[in-house]
Amino acid sequence: MKKLGGIVIFFILLSAGILVLHFCKPGPEPPEGKKTAVPSPPSTKTSPPLPPPAPTLPPPLPPPPLKTEAPARIAIIIDDLGFSAETARLVLSLEIPLTVSVLPYYPYSKKSAEWAKNSGEEVLLHIPMEPINTPDEAQPGKGVLISGSSPEEIGRQVGAELSELPFVSGVSSHMGSLFTTDSEGMRALFQVLHKQGLFFVDNLTTNKTVTKKIAGMVGLKYLQRSVFIDNVLSRDSIIQQLELAEKIARRKGQAIAVGHPHPETVSALKAWIPKAKAAGITFVRVSELFERKL
Repeated sequence: MKKLGGIVIFFILLSAGILVLHFCKPGPEPPEGKKTAVPSPPSTKTSPPLPPPAPTLPPPLPPPPLKTEAPARIAIIIDDLGFSAETARLVLSLEIPLTVSVLPYYPYSKKSAEWAKNSGEEVLLHIPMEPINTPDEAQPGKGVLISGSSPEEIGRQVGAELSELPFVSGVSSHMGSLFTTDSEGMRALFQVLHKQGLFFVDNLTTNKTVTKKIAGMVGLKYLQRSVFIDNVLSRDSIIQQLELAEKIARRKGQAIAVGHPHPETVSALKAWIPKAKAAGITFVRVSELFERKL
């Protein structure tokens, strides 16, 4: 019996071993090309950032408005008033904004200045200055400023002449081809004018004038004439010079035309002024030219 029991136990253990081997046998290999894909672990790399969106452009600006040219302006200055009432009345018959330049110490100096002022016109002191050479019949007149004078003497003379015409807005040069080349003399004059709030117009009787340079140093308002209109006393010549002033005004924006109280000058002006106005010229008093640099 013991032997039989051992045999039974042997077969039981053998059967159990066979069963274990059967269930632990690996499964069949998948066919070639049909292997099961093993999923890759998730990538730790980050994708590059996308470029920012293009900025939205503003709508185009409208084109700038067309620039309109400022009108060409001309200041007419009539020098040498003071000799007579007739010449003053003749000049003041011009129906445009006007500037008159009055010589001191003559019989109608004060009256001419007063009439012009009361008519709404601008008045300058036409200050006599030493020329280089002049014939006896063309002397600069009373109160002339002499080259080489001391600043005190120049200051005294200019102060006295301004007292004769207390409501002038500026000063212009009468003759002066020598005095306007004298730096110290012009400095003394300009210091007086600057203190009184006046300006200066150089009639440019010499190309060696130092007035512009000295005016800049002193800080004085300064202008210079563009043309003399009546060096030749004929109507045709005067109108030709006025047309030259018109061309300068159109090119530079403004011009100063200087004349004298001759009947021929006034007649030519009266003939030319309506045509100039019709062509777009604006007439102004000389101080208005400081609103735009000449």
